[in-house]
Amino acid sequence: MKAAVLAGPKKFLIKDVPIPAINKSEVLIKVHACGVCGSDLTLYKLGPFREGQILGHEFTGDIIELGQDVKNWKKGDRVVINPTIPCGECYCCNEHKSNICNVYAVTGVTTDGGYAEYVKVPAYQMYRIPDEMSYEEGTLFQPMSSAQHAVSISNMQFGDTVVIFGAGTSGLLAMLWAKAFGAEKVIAVEVDEHRIAIAKKIADAVFNPAKDDVIAEINKLTDNIGPKVIIECSGSTQAQSQALDTVRKGGCIVMYGVSLDPTPVYFQTITTKEITIKGALASHEGAYPLSIQAVKSKKIDTSLIPIMKVKLNDIEKAFELLLKGEEVKAVVVF
Repeated sequence: MKAAVLAGPKKFLIKDVPIPAINKSEVLIKVHACGVCGSDLTLYKLGPFREGQILGHEFTGDIIELGQDVKNWKKGDRVVINPTIPCGECYCCNEHKSNICNVYAVTGVTTDGGYAEYVKVPAYQMYRIPDEMSYEEGTLFQPMSSAQHAVSISNMQFGDTVVIFGAGTSGLLAMLWAKAFGAEKVIAVEVDEHRIAIAKKIADAVFNPAKDDVIAEINKLTDNIGPKVIIECSGSTQAQSQALDTVRKGGCIVMYGVSLDPTPVYFQTITTKEITIKGALASHEGAYPLSIQAVKSKKIDTSLIPIMKVKLNDIEKAFELLLKGEEVKAVVVF
């Protein structure tokens, strides 16, 4: 089968590799589409941490082979994958927090993923794609479920004002979830003009920190007390610091964006404003069924997320355009 193998920093090789053999509890999936995640971009820049690494964890496809112990599925079923591989034994898994399992394992990161024609996965990872959705749209369920988790742990309530820092795929999906959960106002903060144009289709207001006094503008929309909830999706250290100054006293900040650089934090601000800060990683158990139902019931409109489609041979082009900010979401199609 053909696969994009990460051979070095910013270097994919399109190679012929063996089709993986499944065990009795696994299935073999013919991949139709695989999205590019921000974490894929980070790994692309750093290079492989294991030989022959095949990335891609936001993938959809058809079941073409089932292990003998796999029940309630059949060949031809259209599926999307929750890539988390929990150990099922640590205290996190026992508390139904498998997204932060002590044994970090993810299909498409620690095992081979969806930038290949075929992938094997444990059967428990699969969810059915609604018939009315394309495979390309279905790749959004992984970031959609993660964004749902980030918004839900903020404990936002109906009528709250929610600020989203960053209008990439995760930020845009977080805006849609905040709307679906009944936010009175959703405010976006973004510096890229292309992403700003997309965010304006979802958010009630969009501010550019390179041009606007973000705190002053947000205060105007929140009776000068600031937002109750901020979801930080940009991974920018500047945005992470600014979130502390923007949130109201007693408010909550969810750190969802990932930065490899240290963020300077004035902890006295956290103390004097009694701010709650939470981290959000991947999705909680139940987020996929909720996301699928939200799409089926039209609570979430995936058409608002623009998708660039490329073939496997053009995967580097997609990664480079995403790194330059010229595209918001890219999907490799087979």
